[in-house]
Amino acid sequence: SLAIGLEMVQRPFQPALDRWGRGELTEAALQDALEWQTRWGFDWALYAPIFRFAQAHRIPLVALNARRELTKRIAKVGVDALDPAERAEMPELVLDDADHRAMVVEMMGGHHGTSDPASFDRMYAAQVTWDETMADSVARWLARADAPHRIVVLAGEGHVQHGLGIPKRAARRGIAPFVTVLPAARAEVTDLVQAGAADYVVSW
Repeated sequence: SLAIGLEMVQRPFQPALDRWGRGELTEAALQDALEWQTRWGFDWALYAPIFRFAQAHRIPLVALNARRELTKRIAKVGVDALDPAERAEMPELVLDDADHRAMVVEMMGGHHGTSDPASFDRMYAAQVTWDETMADSVARWLARADAPHRIVVLAGEGHVQHGLGIPKRAARRGIAPFVTVLPAARAEVTDLVQAGAADYVVSW
């Protein structure tokens, strides 16, 4: 009883994932339907085994992310400048999580927008919109009458480290408990474990 949530697919493209699951699309047609090259861009071959596995085992694939157009607009003009249609797409946002904000600053190499604080605030709001939308998508999926018992979310480490980002925001919506797993090169394992970056660190 399982679903697989995908950061790399934006919410409006859920119908394409559903069609793939029903065997109605070839891989090439799926990539076109998802606008894979322009909206994600990473090599399809890295992800294809996941899509094939889900289809073969009838595991639902879930489009988690916000529309790229929405997050780009937030980064440009800010949340307050969104029009009513854009606001209708927005999940509940928590923008005052100090731990999460500090993590984002660290990920940016310590740059925190002191030269242009307003620009950083807009960028940060766009980042939070990603996380909140994905957390909201998880919560909505697990609230369905036919919901699986669990969902595995595939997302970049910046969205899950220390339980911040998606996990904490999903937990705020009642989705708990959760477990975070980070893949890592051997040289990274000690630092990640000592920092408490995840519940599990998987190396190879």
